[in-house]
Amino acid sequence: MQVVIEDGKAMSCYLMWSDIKDNHNKFYIAQGLKSGTNFYLWTRYGRVGLDGVGTAENAGSLDNLKKLYTKKYNEKTRKGYTEVKMKLGQPNTVEGEFKKVDEKQVIPANLPKSKLENEV
Repeated sequence: MQVVIEDGKAMSCYLMWSDIKDNHNKFYIAQGLKSGTNFYLWTRYGRVGLDGVGTAENAGSLDNLKKLYTKKYNEKTRKGYTEVKMKLGQPNTVEGEFKKVDEKQVIPANLPKSKLENEV
């Protein structure tokens, strides 16, 4: 199997969604794959740090694969997932921009003053 290249871009994305308040730290990976004359949408998703769940859906044709891939990508980014770009062969090197939170959306924490010494 090989990743489909469409308009010079690999049909592959790594999306992440983190929400500290609700303890969410999720990933979603989608790839358009070709094996012979068959096309598949392969996905893997789950909590960061775990293997997650993987599925492969037979798309039938390249046109249908494009539609499925675009639909999944748009669903996830509308939910708040952010695409993380990694250099091919260097998964620990991350490129791209992360969404910045508007300061008006940040809820200040009303925590009690710490009883620990400052040196701790």
